[in-house]
Amino acid sequence: MYDHESPRLMATPGAYAYIKVAEGCDHHCAFCAIPGIRGRLRSRQPGSVVEECKQLLDMGVKEINFIAQDTSAYG
Repeated sequence: MYDHESPRLMATPGAYAYIKVAEGCDHHCAFCAIPGIRGRLRSRQPGSVVEECKQLLDMGVKEINFIAQDTSAYG
């Protein structure tokens, strides 16, 4: 999900960035295909997210947005 060895590429203007904190979903809602496409929920380790935030701050980012299919779950 996250490669610590590769440099962070910025796909947004310098003031803000997105960090993917999890992938997949453990819910099986009838209207949603995410569990079948992305698989079960897998979250990044908190320390990994903090390190990426520090790197982004060093790059001048002022706003960090955390994204995932389900940001209310951890697993």
